[in-house]
Amino acid sequence: MERLRTELRERALASREELDRSSYPGLDNISAGHIFAFVPRPRRLGSPELVFIPIPKERVLSDDHATKVFLTITEWNALWEAGQLRPDFFANFRDLPKEFNWLKNYRNSNLYLIPDGQNAEYDAYVPLYHLIPYRTLLKHNLPAFKQGLWPPWAAPRSELRDFINKEFGNRLSSAFASHIWPLIDKGSRMRAFSKDYSLKLLAHNLNF
Repeated sequence: MERLRTELRERALASREELDRSSYPGLDNISAGHIFAFVPRPRRLGSPELVFIPIPKERVLSDDHATKVFLTITEWNALWEAGQLRPDFFANFRDLPKEFNWLKNYRNSNLYLIPDGQNAEYDAYVPLYHLIPYRTLLKHNLPAFKQGLWPPWAAPRSELRDFINKEFGNRLSSAFASHIWPLIDKGSRMRAFSKDYSLKLLAHNLNF
């Protein structure tokens, strides 16, 4: 068991070579060309919105329905360049699991589907997480993960399990705030303001 945990940690964390300033932090995406022959792009991409999607428990991952749920999330997110045109790829949703029928009501929305499992807080904020320098992550007791992927695919990532806990979101909020604060106010340190100061609240709110 301990050997497995060590292997999972190695799969999750950036190696010494990957932590070089020339390549870390980093963010990548996977081309939709692996799944689709072509992807239309709207003249103007709609504002992105995140929707958390319940996913099957690990014990039923081999079930056909669970597989369809994961494939739907993966294919939908892979079409990120299509933005609000994504629904046109899904044949009126006849072949999708029934829990995705509601998407028909949001044909003009640029939605990203976030698997609502243990790693949801990481998956939702991957673009922000992988803006934060290594030293800032260490200061806030956060792991230096390997290069991030956005939008997230829905394949379960058990290697992250030991790192995503109830304190993860708060630590990420504090780390991002400390990183972005000098860009907001170069003249004053963040600790000079009260915790309910509006600009300080904004810096800590990952949703903004």
